[in-house]
Amino acid sequence: MLLLRRSVLLAFPSVLSLATIGCDSSQSPATVAPAATPAQNPPPPPPPAAVTVGDAENARAASRKVLQIRLTTGVSLAQTTVDGTLMSFSVDYAFLSAPPNPAARHALMIRRSDGQSIIQEQQLQSKGNLSVLVPGWRPEDGPFAASIVQMDSSNQPIAESETLELAGP
Repeated sequence: MLLLRRSVLLAFPSVLSLATIGCDSSQSPATVAPAATPAQNPPPPPPPAAVTVGDAENARAASRKVLQIRLTTGVSLAQTTVDGTLMSFSVDYAFLSAPPNPAARHALMIRRSDGQSIIQEQQLQSKGNLSVLVPGWRPEDGPFAASIVQMDSSNQPIAESETLELAGP
């Protein structure tokens, strides 16, 4: 009975408080067990599934406004330097309708296959090329994808362009 009581208390943590408050130390465990039945106290809902950084980013991305920017000719290239390997990324872009708002803050966002991303603020024209060097990333971290995001005052993306898979080694 003691083993069953422990498993019930672990499965129903809210019952533990009820059993502790409703009993004095002279009562036996058998008198506590009826208060810990699932019919009287339903189990708490299961905890939410673990969310990875990539999943959280994808969830936020789904709610962002879409920027009317076309991305083309995206490339990822590994480069060896005296400090080690780094990845170079380049993407051509063009605004589809109005030119960019000069007051808006834009950035190039590069995502790895594991969902990790880097965002680097950029000045945009009506069309052009953006590039970024990322130390510590390697070709094995790909495939890579790029998008352009609009940032709010707290450096959080609030709007995003289409995503372009980058050609690589």
